[in-house]
Amino acid sequence: MPSKRGKSRSRSPPKDRKSRSTSRSPTRSHKSSPFTKSVKKQAVYKERDYFILSAVSCLFCCPVSIWALMNASKARNANKKSDFATAKRYGLVALRYAALSFMMGVSWMVGLTLGATTLCN
Repeated sequence: MPSKRGKSRSRSPPKDRKSRSTSRSPTRSHKSSPFTKSVKKQAVYKERDYFILSAVSCLFCCPVSIWALMNASKARNANKKSDFATAKRYGLVALRYAALSFMMGVSWMVGLTLGATTLCN
């Protein structure tokens, strides 16, 4: 009897349908997908832009705090462009203007309070 070439080879046992379906389950982690890249998370470094501080300083002395807001906005834009040296420079200028606005506003309030108390006595 002639031997057939295909029958002489031993075949591996068929896989169980249950084990095949679990390997393709939708709950499988997408990390093992060949289409995803393994990217390590890098620390994102940003300079402080002092935008909120500049916005709050508008309550104390609005003309000075406008300059603080402009510089804080420039610092935020520089951070988005990853120009950290420029962001730091504009952020510090915004901090100085915001601090000046706070000091001017508080001194104005104290002056009004002291002036009103001396006028009433």
